[in-house]
Amino acid sequence: MKEKVTRKTCLSCGVCCMPPHYQDTYCDLTEKEVMRLGPKIRRLVMRPSLFNRCLSMIDGRPEVEAAIKTKTVMQRSGPFKGKELCMCALLKGTPLVSVRCSVYRNRPRTCHDAVNPGERACRDARKFWSDIAREQCGWAEDKGPVMLYRNTKKEPR
Repeated sequence: MKEKVTRKTCLSCGVCCMPPHYQDTYCDLTEKEVMRLGPKIRRLVMRPSLFNRCLSMIDGRPEVEAAIKTKTVMQRSGPFKGKELCMCALLKGTPLVSVRCSVYRNRPRTCHDAVNPGERACRDARKFWSDIAREQCGWAEDKGPVMLYRNTKKEPR
């Protein structure tokens, strides 16, 4: 059964903004997007080194103009309590509980196009991180709002 992702469950999640392993940057940006995000956000933007730009030209890969940095955050609560997670530097809150993006209304095209709430990439990311929360952190779905699949059976009153 497909998970029903509503605005509320989407805003409680944030795992689409978390790489499965540590990396320095997460979301590619165009120069136009960097300027649109404003000066406060620009400090969280990383530009490729000259070496990486040369590699892109040699390999024939498209050159990345800039990217949003990641941050490593020790989780104080939620399903990953006591664990360090790598996530987009613009993500605030506790993943799989309550999060918000600092630039959601103005988010870069990469973020807008990569994962749409409720689509397969969204459901796969939610399942991946929820499985980790249960298997490695001992999280049980009844301890909080980690919701993978909507329960279609009515509970007796």
